Amino acid sequence: MEQPKIIERKEQPYVAIAARVAMNKVATIADVLPGELFAWLRKQGLAPAGPPFFRYNAILEGGDLDLEWGVPIATRHPGDGRVIAGVLPAGKFASLRHVGPYNTIPAETARLSRWISDQGLQRDVSETPTAQKFGGWVEFYPTDPKQEPDKSKWVAEIDMRLSES
Repeated sequence: MEQPKIIERKEQPYVAIAARVAMNKVATIADVLPGELFAWLRKQGLAPAGPPFFRYNAILEGGDLDLEWGVPIATRHPGDGRVIAGVLPAGKFASLRHVGPYNTIPAETARLSRWISDQGLQRDVSETPTAQKFGGWVEFYPTDPKQEPDKSKWVAEIDMRLSES
């Protein structure tokens, strides 16, 4: 089991497809959105500049997630409506490399959150009456399950931006 660490990230342009989904339904969109986004990238003549990711923007009242399935790109692109453009923020992040089946990521995310708290740090998160909003919570997926069938070898990197205050 790998230990969390603090890393520094630079701004990173990306394109993504946004979704609102129940926490227990994330896997259903993870089966659909990658194909749609990678087909769009091919049509645009764009190449990924890093591994695909889920960016968690908020946990909404009622427990749904506001998230994006995205891919880093080398330079900014405007998107086209269905595919949105964004920039992953720069800053200090608590980072945890997870190796194993993706269905165990929630437990590792909880472990990373506890580690942040144990270090006396705070996540970049704000509360509103209807949502918990995240300034930078991203899960990168460098392993393509279609290329690596052994789930015990799947890698994900969980990064949570830390508050500057």
